[in-house]
Amino acid sequence: MATYPPSGTSSMSRGCALGSNYPRGPPPLITPSSEAALRELRTSRCLQPRPRSHPDAPDLRKMHILHAAAIIIFPPLLFWTVLGFCSGQDWDTPDFRDKLERPNWRIYTFLMVTNICAMFTYRRSPEKLKRSIFIVHALVTVVIRCLSSLSGMMSLTSWYCLVYNSNSVGKGVWLGLFLGPLFWNWTYLGRYEDFRYNEDTKTLYDKSDAIVWTFAPTIQEANLNSHTYFPWKDTIVRLSYIHIIDNLIHIIWLRFYLDNGPYTSYINNSEILTAVLLIEMAVYTYARIKSHVVFEFEDDEKSFMTLEKKVPVATKSVSKGLIGQRSDGPPSQHPPSYWFGYFVFLCFVAACVIISLVTDIPIFMFL
Repeated sequence: MATYPPSGTSSMSRGCALGSNYPRGPPPLITPSSEAALRELRTSRCLQPRPRSHPDAPDLRKMHILHAAAIIIFPPLLFWTVLGFCSGQDWDTPDFRDKLERPNWRIYTFLMVTNICAMFTYRRSPEKLKRSIFIVHALVTVVIRCLSSLSGMMSLTSWYCLVYNSNSVGKGVWLGLFLGPLFWNWTYLGRYEDFRYNEDTKTLYDKSDAIVWTFAPTIQEANLNSHTYFPWKDTIVRLSYIHIIDNLIHIIWLRFYLDNGPYTSYINNSEILTAVLLIEMAVYTYARIKSHVVFEFEDDEKSFMTLEKKVPVATKSVSKGLIGQRSDGPPSQHPPSYWFGYFVFLCFVAACVIISLVTDIPIFMFL
Protein backbone atom coordinates (compact mmCIF):
# COMPACT_ATOMS: atom_id res chain seq x y z
CA MET A 1 0.00 0.00 0.00
CA ALA A 2 1.43 3.33 -1.06
CA THR A 3 1.96 6.06 1.49
CA TYR A 4 1.80 9.82 0.70
CA PRO A 5 3.35 12.80 2.42
CA PRO A 6 1.24 15.00 4.65
CA SER A 7 -1.48 17.04 3.00
CA GLY A 8 0.29 20.31 3.80
CA THR A 9 2.96 19.77 1.13
CA SER A 10 2.41 21.03 -2.37
CA SER A 11 1.91 18.87 -5.45
CA MET A 12 5.39 19.75 -6.71
CA SER A 13 7.05 18.74 -3.44
CA ARG A 14 5.03 15.54 -3.33
CA GLY A 15 6.28 14.51 -6.71
CA CYS A 16 9.90 15.31 -5.79
CA ALA A 17 9.70 13.52 -2.46
CA LEU A 18 8.16 10.33 -3.75
CA GLY A 19 10.36 10.03 -6.84
CA SER A 20 9.46 8.97 -10.28
CA ASN A 21 7.38 5.96 -9.12
CA TYR A 22 4.75 8.22 -7.61
CA PRO A 23 2.46 10.49 -9.69
CA ARG A 24 2.94 14.22 -9.58
CA GLY A 25 0.14 16.56 -8.56
CA PRO A 26 -2.46 17.34 -11.24
CA PRO A 27 -1.84 20.58 -13.26
CA PRO A 28 -4.43 23.34 -13.22
CA LEU A 29 -7.41 22.59 -15.38
CA ILE A 30 -7.45 24.64 -18.63
CA THR A 31 -10.44 24.10 -20.88
CA PRO A 32 -10.74 25.27 -24.48
CA SER A 33 -13.32 27.86 -23.46
CA SER A 34 -11.01 29.39 -20.88
CA GLU A 35 -8.17 29.56 -23.43
CA ALA A 36 -10.41 31.40 -25.89
CA ALA A 37 -11.56 33.81 -23.21
CA LEU A 38 -7.96 34.50 -22.19
CA ARG A 39 -6.95 35.10 -25.79
CA GLU A 40 -9.84 37.53 -26.33
CA LEU A 41 -8.91 39.37 -23.15
CA ARG A 42 -5.29 39.79 -24.26
CA THR A 43 -6.37 40.94 -27.75
CA SER A 44 -8.80 43.49 -26.37
CA ARG A 45 -6.13 44.91 -24.09
CA CYS A 46 -3.69 45.21 -27.00
CA LEU A 47 -6.25 46.97 -29.20
CA GLN A 48 -7.22 49.51 -26.59
CA PRO A 49 -5.72 52.96 -27.38
CA ARG A 50 -3.16 54.24 -25.00
CA PRO A 51 -4.51 56.97 -22.78
CA ARG A 52 -3.22 60.44 -23.56
CA SER A 53 -1.87 62.72 -20.91
CA HIS A 54 -4.65 65.18 -21.82
CA PRO A 55 -7.81 63.24 -22.72
CA ASP A 56 -9.58 66.36 -24.03
CA ALA A 57 -6.74 67.24 -26.43
CA PRO A 58 -7.57 66.67 -30.13
CA ASP A 59 -5.95 63.83 -32.03
CA LEU A 60 -3.70 65.37 -34.69
CA ARG A 61 -4.02 62.29 -36.88
CA LYS A 62 -7.75 62.99 -37.29
CA MET A 63 -7.54 66.75 -37.86
CA HIS A 64 -8.09 66.86 -41.60
CA ILE A 65 -7.84 70.64 -41.78
CA LEU A 66 -4.22 70.40 -40.64
CA HIS A 67 -3.58 67.71 -43.23
CA ALA A 68 -4.87 70.01 -45.99
CA ALA A 69 -2.76 72.91 -44.69
CA ALA A 70 0.36 70.71 -44.65
CA ILE A 71 -0.24 69.56 -48.24
CA ILE A 72 -0.59 73.16 -49.41
CA ILE A 73 2.27 74.71 -47.45
CA PHE A 74 4.90 71.99 -47.03
CA PRO A 75 5.98 71.40 -50.71
CA PRO A 76 6.88 75.06 -51.51
CA LEU A 77 8.36 75.47 -48.04
CA LEU A 78 10.65 72.49 -48.61
CA PHE A 79 11.43 73.74 -52.12
CA TRP A 80 12.55 77.15 -50.93
CA THR A 81 14.47 75.62 -48.05
CA VAL A 82 16.47 73.53 -50.51
CA LEU A 83 17.05 76.56 -52.73
CA GLY A 84 18.22 78.63 -49.80
CA PHE A 85 20.61 76.16 -48.21
CA CYS A 86 21.55 73.54 -50.81
CA SER A 87 21.58 75.25 -54.20
CA GLY A 88 25.00 76.87 -53.80
CA GLN A 89 24.13 79.84 -56.03
CA ASP A 90 21.64 82.68 -56.35
CA TRP A 91 18.20 81.48 -57.34
CA ASP A 92 17.13 84.75 -59.02
CA THR A 93 19.53 84.46 -61.97
CA PRO A 94 18.60 83.49 -65.56
CA ASP A 95 21.04 80.57 -65.50
CA PHE A 96 19.42 79.03 -62.45
CA ARG A 97 15.97 79.67 -63.92
CA ASP A 98 16.95 77.83 -67.09
CA LYS A 99 18.13 74.83 -65.08
CA LEU A 100 14.67 74.42 -63.60
CA GLU A 101 12.53 75.57 -66.51
CA ARG A 102 14.29 74.06 -69.54
CA PRO A 103 12.40 70.86 -70.37
CA ASN A 104 13.94 67.43 -70.14
CA TRP A 105 12.16 65.38 -72.79
CA ARG A 106 13.21 62.10 -71.24
CA ILE A 107 11.01 62.83 -68.24
CA TYR A 108 8.02 63.69 -70.43
CA THR A 109 8.57 60.60 -72.52
CA PHE A 110 8.54 58.54 -69.33
CA LEU A 111 5.28 60.21 -68.25
CA MET A 112 3.71 59.53 -71.62
CA VAL A 113 4.76 55.88 -71.58
CA THR A 114 3.50 55.53 -68.00
CA ASN A 115 0.09 56.90 -68.94
CA ILE A 116 -0.21 54.69 -72.00
CA CYS A 117 0.79 51.58 -70.04
CA ALA A 118 -1.63 52.41 -67.22
CA MET A 119 -4.52 53.03 -69.61
CA PHE A 120 -3.80 49.81 -71.50
CA THR A 121 -3.24 47.65 -68.41
CA TYR A 122 -6.24 48.95 -66.46
CA ARG A 123 -8.57 49.60 -69.38
CA ARG A 124 -11.15 47.27 -67.82
CA SER A 125 -10.56 48.33 -64.22
CA PRO A 126 -11.38 52.03 -63.72
CA GLU A 127 -10.67 51.83 -59.98
CA LYS A 128 -7.07 50.70 -60.52
CA LEU A 129 -6.63 53.25 -63.29
CA LYS A 130 -7.80 55.96 -60.92
CA ARG A 131 -5.27 54.88 -58.28
CA SER A 132 -2.34 54.86 -60.70
CA ILE A 133 -3.17 58.22 -62.29
CA PHE A 134 -3.72 59.73 -58.85
CA ILE A 135 -0.04 59.25 -58.00
CA VAL A 136 1.11 60.87 -61.25
CA HIS A 137 -1.13 63.93 -61.11
CA ALA A 138 -0.28 64.45 -57.42
CA LEU A 139 3.45 64.65 -58.28
CA VAL A 140 2.79 66.94 -61.25
CA THR A 141 0.70 69.25 -59.06
CA VAL A 142 3.49 69.51 -56.48
CA VAL A 143 6.06 70.38 -59.15
CA ILE A 144 3.76 73.01 -60.67
CA ARG A 145 3.18 74.52 -57.24
CA CYS A 146 6.94 74.91 -56.68
CA LEU A 147 7.75 76.23 -60.16
CA SER A 148 4.93 78.77 -60.07
CA SER A 149 6.24 80.16 -56.78
CA LEU A 150 9.71 80.48 -58.32
CA SER A 151 8.48 82.22 -61.48
CA GLY A 152 6.30 84.50 -59.39
CA MET A 153 9.23 85.57 -57.21
CA MET A 154 11.47 86.18 -60.24
CA SER A 155 8.86 88.09 -62.25
CA LEU A 156 7.20 90.20 -59.55
CA THR A 157 9.23 92.36 -57.21
CA SER A 158 6.24 93.82 -55.36
CA TRP A 159 2.58 93.17 -54.57
CA TYR A 160 3.41 90.53 -52.01
CA CYS A 161 0.28 91.41 -50.06
CA LEU A 162 -2.03 90.07 -52.78
CA VAL A 163 -2.66 86.47 -51.77
CA TYR A 164 -3.60 85.33 -55.27
CA ASN A 165 -0.19 86.33 -56.68
CA SER A 166 2.33 83.53 -57.05
CA ASN A 167 4.98 85.57 -55.24
CA SER A 168 2.81 85.94 -52.15
CA VAL A 169 3.47 83.97 -49.00
CA GLY A 170 -0.30 83.83 -48.53
CA LYS A 171 -0.91 81.96 -51.81
CA GLY A 172 -1.63 78.86 -49.75
CA VAL A 173 -4.50 80.68 -48.03
CA TRP A 174 -5.90 81.63 -51.43
CA LEU A 175 -5.75 78.01 -52.62
CA GLY A 176 -7.25 76.78 -49.36
CA LEU A 177 -10.34 78.94 -49.90
CA PHE A 178 -11.18 76.94 -53.02
CA LEU A 179 -11.09 73.60 -51.22
CA GLY A 180 -14.29 74.22 -49.27
CA PRO A 181 -17.79 72.82 -49.84
CA LEU A 182 -18.89 75.92 -51.77
CA PHE A 183 -16.99 74.68 -54.82
CA TRP A 184 -17.03 70.91 -54.33
CA ASN A 185 -20.29 69.98 -52.62
CA TRP A 186 -22.05 69.93 -55.98
CA THR A 187 -20.14 67.11 -57.65
CA TYR A 188 -18.57 63.83 -56.66
CA LEU A 189 -15.42 64.72 -58.63
CA GLY A 190 -14.14 66.46 -55.51
CA ARG A 191 -14.15 63.16 -53.64
CA TYR A 192 -11.58 60.45 -54.22
CA GLU A 193 -13.89 57.75 -52.82
CA ASP A 194 -17.64 57.28 -52.62
CA PHE A 195 -19.36 56.97 -49.25
CA ARG A 196 -22.83 56.61 -47.87
CA TYR A 197 -24.08 58.38 -44.79
CA ASN A 198 -26.24 56.74 -42.13
CA GLU A 199 -28.36 59.31 -40.36
CA ASP A 200 -29.15 57.04 -37.41
CA THR A 201 -25.55 56.30 -36.48
CA LYS A 202 -24.00 59.53 -37.87
CA THR A 203 -21.48 57.34 -39.69
CA LEU A 204 -19.89 57.18 -43.12
CA TYR A 205 -19.51 53.80 -44.84
CA ASP A 206 -17.43 52.95 -47.91
CA LYS A 207 -18.20 50.60 -50.80
CA SER A 208 -17.42 47.51 -48.73
CA ASP A 209 -19.76 48.70 -45.94
CA ALA A 210 -16.84 49.39 -43.59
CA ILE A 211 -17.01 52.32 -41.18
CA VAL A 212 -14.89 55.24 -42.41
CA TRP A 213 -15.86 58.12 -40.12
CA THR A 214 -18.26 58.85 -37.28
CA PHE A 215 -19.56 62.37 -36.82
CA ALA A 216 -20.41 64.00 -33.52
CA PRO A 217 -24.02 63.32 -32.44
CA THR A 218 -24.69 67.00 -31.79
CA ILE A 219 -22.99 70.28 -32.55
CA GLN A 220 -22.32 70.81 -28.86
CA GLU A 221 -20.38 67.54 -28.71
CA ALA A 222 -18.49 68.19 -31.94
CA ASN A 223 -14.78 68.89 -31.84
CA LEU A 224 -11.95 69.14 -34.31
CA ASN A 225 -11.81 65.35 -34.61
CA SER A 226 -15.43 64.55 -35.43
CA HIS A 227 -16.97 67.70 -36.91
CA THR A 228 -15.79 67.26 -40.50
CA TYR A 229 -14.44 64.52 -42.74
CA PHE A 230 -11.92 65.78 -45.28
CA PRO A 231 -9.29 63.14 -46.15
CA TRP A 232 -5.96 64.09 -47.67
CA LYS A 233 -6.68 62.44 -51.01
CA ASP A 234 -9.61 64.78 -51.54
CA THR A 235 -7.26 67.71 -50.92
CA ILE A 236 -4.84 66.53 -53.62
CA VAL A 237 -7.62 65.87 -56.14
CA ARG A 238 -9.13 69.31 -55.63
CA LEU A 239 -5.75 71.03 -55.79
CA SER A 240 -5.02 69.31 -59.10
CA TYR A 241 -8.27 70.61 -60.60
CA ILE A 242 -7.60 74.08 -59.17
CA HIS A 243 -4.03 74.24 -60.54
CA ILE A 244 -5.25 73.64 -64.08
CA ILE A 245 -7.04 77.00 -64.02
CA ASP A 246 -4.65 78.77 -61.65
CA ASN A 247 -1.50 77.85 -63.54
CA LEU A 248 -3.16 78.41 -66.91
CA ILE A 249 -3.71 82.04 -65.94
CA HIS A 250 -0.17 82.17 -64.57
CA ILE A 251 1.60 80.89 -67.70
CA ILE A 252 -0.51 83.11 -69.98
CA TRP A 253 0.57 86.09 -67.90
CA LEU A 254 4.23 84.98 -68.00
CA ARG A 255 4.15 84.50 -71.75
CA PHE A 256 2.22 87.57 -72.96
CA TYR A 257 1.88 90.18 -70.23
CA LEU A 258 5.30 90.73 -68.67
CA ASP A 259 6.82 94.16 -69.17
CA ASN A 260 10.26 92.78 -70.02
CA GLY A 261 9.04 90.19 -72.48
CA PRO A 262 8.21 86.51 -72.00
CA TYR A 263 9.44 84.69 -68.93
CA THR A 264 11.47 82.35 -71.17
CA SER A 265 12.16 82.39 -74.89
CA TYR A 266 11.42 78.67 -75.11
CA ILE A 267 8.49 76.54 -74.00
CA ASN A 268 9.28 75.99 -70.35
CA ASN A 269 8.43 73.28 -67.86
CA SER A 270 5.59 75.28 -66.30
CA GLU A 271 3.77 75.44 -69.63
CA ILE A 272 4.37 71.79 -70.50
CA LEU A 273 3.42 70.55 -67.04
CA THR A 274 0.16 72.49 -67.19
CA ALA A 275 -0.71 70.64 -70.40
CA VAL A 276 0.41 67.36 -68.80
CA LEU A 277 -1.77 68.02 -65.75
CA LEU A 278 -4.73 68.75 -68.01
CA ILE A 279 -4.27 65.37 -69.71
CA GLU A 280 -3.72 63.57 -66.39
CA MET A 281 -6.88 65.04 -64.90
CA ALA A 282 -8.84 64.16 -68.03
CA VAL A 283 -7.79 60.52 -67.63
CA TYR A 284 -8.43 60.65 -63.88
CA THR A 285 -11.89 62.16 -64.42
CA TYR A 286 -12.73 59.40 -66.87
CA ALA A 287 -11.63 56.74 -64.38
CA ARG A 288 -13.47 58.47 -61.54
CA ILE A 289 -16.69 58.67 -63.51
CA LYS A 290 -16.48 55.03 -64.56
CA SER A 291 -15.78 53.86 -60.99
CA HIS A 292 -18.39 56.08 -59.32
CA VAL A 293 -21.07 54.26 -57.33
CA VAL A 294 -24.29 55.31 -55.66
CA PHE A 295 -25.93 53.57 -52.73
CA GLU A 296 -29.51 52.52 -53.34
CA PHE A 297 -31.98 50.16 -51.74
CA GLU A 298 -32.90 47.04 -53.68
CA ASP A 299 -36.53 45.97 -54.04
CA ASP A 300 -36.38 42.63 -52.29
CA GLU A 301 -39.70 41.02 -51.44
CA LYS A 302 -38.05 38.58 -49.03
CA SER A 303 -36.58 41.29 -46.86
CA PHE A 304 -39.92 43.11 -46.96
CA MET A 305 -41.81 40.06 -45.74
CA THR A 306 -39.30 39.29 -42.97
CA LEU A 307 -39.10 42.96 -41.93
CA GLU A 308 -35.33 42.89 -42.13
CA LYS A 309 -33.52 46.20 -42.11
CA LYS A 310 -32.26 46.97 -45.59
CA VAL A 311 -28.74 48.12 -46.31
CA PRO A 312 -28.05 50.23 -49.43
CA VAL A 313 -26.18 48.43 -52.17
CA ALA A 314 -23.41 50.11 -54.17
CA THR A 315 -24.31 50.33 -57.87
CA LYS A 316 -22.31 52.06 -60.60
CA SER A 317 -23.71 55.30 -61.97
CA VAL A 318 -22.14 58.03 -64.08
CA SER A 319 -24.74 60.77 -63.99
CA LYS A 320 -26.06 60.63 -60.42
CA GLY A 321 -24.14 63.12 -58.30
CA LEU A 322 -22.05 64.46 -61.19
CA ILE A 323 -23.87 67.77 -60.88
CA GLY A 324 -26.00 68.18 -57.79
CA GLN A 325 -25.74 68.28 -54.03
CA ARG A 326 -24.03 65.27 -52.47
CA SER A 327 -25.51 63.25 -49.63
CA ASP A 328 -22.36 61.66 -48.18
CA GLY A 329 -22.38 63.66 -44.97
CA PRO A 330 -24.68 65.07 -42.30
CA PRO A 331 -27.12 67.77 -43.43
CA SER A 332 -25.39 70.29 -41.15
CA GLN A 333 -22.26 69.98 -43.35
CA HIS A 334 -24.10 70.84 -46.57
CA PRO A 335 -24.13 74.46 -47.75
CA PRO A 336 -27.46 76.15 -48.45
CA SER A 337 -28.94 75.72 -51.90
CA TYR A 338 -28.38 79.36 -52.88
CA TRP A 339 -24.60 78.78 -52.62
CA PHE A 340 -24.76 77.06 -55.98
CA GLY A 341 -25.66 80.40 -57.55
CA TYR A 342 -22.54 81.93 -56.05
CA PHE A 343 -20.50 79.07 -57.45
CA VAL A 344 -21.88 79.61 -60.98
CA PHE A 345 -21.23 83.34 -60.71
CA LEU A 346 -17.60 82.82 -59.66
CA CYS A 347 -17.06 80.39 -62.53
CA PHE A 348 -18.47 82.99 -64.91
CA VAL A 349 -16.14 85.67 -63.56
CA ALA A 350 -13.14 83.32 -63.87
CA ALA A 351 -14.06 82.57 -67.49
CA CYS A 352 -14.33 86.30 -68.22
CA VAL A 353 -10.89 86.92 -66.73
CA ILE A 354 -9.32 84.18 -68.86
CA ILE A 355 -10.98 85.48 -72.03
CA SER A 356 -9.89 89.01 -71.17
CA LEU A 357 -6.28 87.91 -70.73
CA VAL A 358 -6.19 86.00 -74.00
CA THR A 359 -8.06 88.44 -76.26
CA ASP A 360 -7.22 91.81 -74.62
CA ILE A 361 -10.94 92.56 -74.38
CA PRO A 362 -11.81 94.47 -71.16
CA ILE A 363 -13.51 92.34 -68.60
CA PHE A 364 -16.38 94.81 -68.04
CA MET A 365 -17.74 93.96 -71.49
CA PHE A 366 -18.62 90.49 -70.24
CA LEU A 367 -20.07 91.53 -66.86
